[in-house]
Amino acid sequence: MRVMGVLDGFPKFTIGVGGGAAVIKCQHCLAEMDNGAIFCDFCGRELSASVQSSGQTAQPVFPNAAAAPASPEAERAPSVIVLRLATGQRFTLRGKPDYTIGRIGLGRERPDVDLAQWYGYEVGVSREHVMIHVRQEGVFIEDMGSRNETIHNNFRLMERQWYPLKDGDEIRLGGIVLTVEFQ
Repeated sequence: MRVMGVLDGFPKFTIGVGGGAAVIKCQHCLAEMDNGAIFCDFCGRELSASVQSSGQTAQPVFPNAAAAPASPEAERAPSVIVLRLATGQRFTLRGKPDYTIGRIGLGRERPDVDLAQWYGYEVGVSREHVMIHVRQEGVFIEDMGSRNETIHNNFRLMERQWYPLKDGDEIRLGGIVLTVEFQ
């Protein structure tokens, strides 16, 4: 059985459920590839970058105010965001509107969360893998064009698009999994 992953009404990928291996659908030709494939075997497109970006960062689309929760507390972004590795290592983010997560690279500024010492290079974390944006309307995650994709709650993120981030969400950067905690 296959389950279609859908985010914001658009199909992102499929996952094989049961005894079969996980697969991902190419967003261009819809051919199925093994999870972890970088290029589509049929059309040749790069799977993590199958949607071309105009070079500008897409701005988030916020929910209709009528559908927003009644509690003002629920509408505000958290003051502290904690990213937790499976090993228990915690990265605390506070005081900035934007945070870079990746690994250090020669001639580049150190990211806010540097995953280099957790074998980031070896498991496919890009130097500037994702950004976390904190706005009054909420917290958002954006793939910065990473080479080895970003998976958010089992959905592959399209690059340069903002996706809502919630307490308890799981983010996979290459082979590293982070759990999001709001405080």
